Amino acid sequence: MLKQFRRLLRPTRISRHDLATTTSRALHVPALAETKQRFGHELNPQIYTTGRWLNNDLLHRDARRVDFDFAALCARAVKVCTGATKVVRYEKKRRRSALSHRRSTTIDHELRSGYFGLQYDGRSPPTPNPQLTLIVRSFTEIPVHKVLDWSDDDSSIGTEYIIMEHAAGIQLHEKWPSMSPHQHMLCVKNVSFLMAEMAKLPFPVYGSLYFADAPIKQSLKSVFVEGFCIGPHCGPQYWDCNAGETRFYQRKPPNRGPWPDLEPYCSGLIDAGVSRVPNDHDSQADILPYRGSIKEHLRLLESSSRVIQELAQSSLIKNVAIPTLLHPDIHTRNVFVSEEDPSQVTAIIDWQSTSIEPAFVYANHTPDFVEDPAADIRILEKLMQAEAPHIEAMDETLLRLFRYCDTSWRDGAAALRQELIDISQGWIELGLPGSCPYQPTPEELREHEEQLEDFETAQQLKLFLKRALDAESDGWVPADQWAAKIAENRKLFGEFLESVKDAGGSEERARALWPFGESSNSQ
Repeated sequence: MLKQFRRLLRPTRISRHDLATTTSRALHVPALAETKQRFGHELNPQIYTTGRWLNNDLLHRDARRVDFDFAALCARAVKVCTGATKVVRYEKKRRRSALSHRRSTTIDHELRSGYFGLQYDGRSPPTPNPQLTLIVRSFTEIPVHKVLDWSDDDSSIGTEYIIMEHAAGIQLHEKWPSMSPHQHMLCVKNVSFLMAEMAKLPFPVYGSLYFADAPIKQSLKSVFVEGFCIGPHCGPQYWDCNAGETRFYQRKPPNRGPWPDLEPYCSGLIDAGVSRVPNDHDSQADILPYRGSIKEHLRLLESSSRVIQELAQSSLIKNVAIPTLLHPDIHTRNVFVSEEDPSQVTAIIDWQSTSIEPAFVYANHTPDFVEDPAADIRILEKLMQAEAPHIEAMDETLLRLFRYCDTSWRDGAAALRQELIDISQGWIELGLPGSCPYQPTPEELREHEEQLEDFETAQQLKLFLKRALDAESDGWVPADQWAAKIAENRKLFGEFLESVKDAGGSEERARALWPFGESSNSQ
């Protein structure tokens, strides 16, 4: 079935990492009159215009609208810039992150960058960026630009904000294509040293960094160093802030840490997975043919909990679970380098989701320049080894369940069940004691084979479309390319639909498997 498309699809197993997407909640936007009058254009600072989505475009864009007082923010920027009198220009900087917006403002002659987070109302994660920046600047040599002003109180501006000094240099993605292999090697070596320095910082628990007087419950604070504490994890996977992914806390309350050791950390992962499972099926719940029932997901998550807690007792996992603080997204757009000597790193940005995780979490974070065939791959691999020592020798089967147990409802029951089956079948070979707590029945294995075929077809389609359309996993593309990408997506779907019908399949099934449905988009 689907022979024409299968020839185009890579016949390898697809990582659930390809499914990852981060979004945030919806806010509303005021009129543009004052901004247009002041700056002479309608580049609304309160809406997200960098990109659009091939799937659920309107939902994603609405989720990135931030209602705040732009004039008041400009006034704050002028106040903290010594000698400045006014803001004469501002522009939006291209960034993929969904948890904040970045704007650059020219204040008389000096350039400053502003990062605007979302309001913390209990649904969206807090933004512990200033304290994290201070920790990094105080205890490492990593070039992080200075915070000039910030607030986690929305009373004056209308949202949390951070005003930072300009990041010196140029983004690495602009220089990388013109760099020599030797410069690639030196640049990655320098990044590697910086990350290794950060990985050596000792932390007592898992969670996120806060100032000691942060407005969170005292019971949720773990003492770190003077003036700082470790509190609840600020990552979006633990909060009800993802566009189109409602959380349900009736079965289990939010569990965001901090966690003193690996076992409660694992409980937080499972509880996050349970919170994604709806209370009742709605009209959209069964669209994915491999989704699985609510009962099935809860049963799989219970099995995952037993297996993960068993793994957490193993020295194989404990050896790579040291609480570690690392930048979660070391990609070329977040690394700035010198224009004259691009092997020299001048700044690393985009720290807002950085948290203290078990070291093995970072083994799945591969910099985008690893995919560049012109680079020295051996040197690039050293980066990952420096970030998470000992992990390069780990069998991936041991780690995948930790990575994917919290997204079973989004990815489908087949995805999580496959991880459980893999670890169950390889339990002895992996060096684990006793027997695996999860033992699938013959009937469950038969049902799984049917779901798995659809799941793998959908993942192969997604990987094919990511490459063919040069899109992100959630369908994100640059805004100026959106119309052309939508047209190409429709053309490819038409070809796919024809191949499905030729094989005796239905249009309904074809639409269910297609990752980027055009019906969900709006001009």
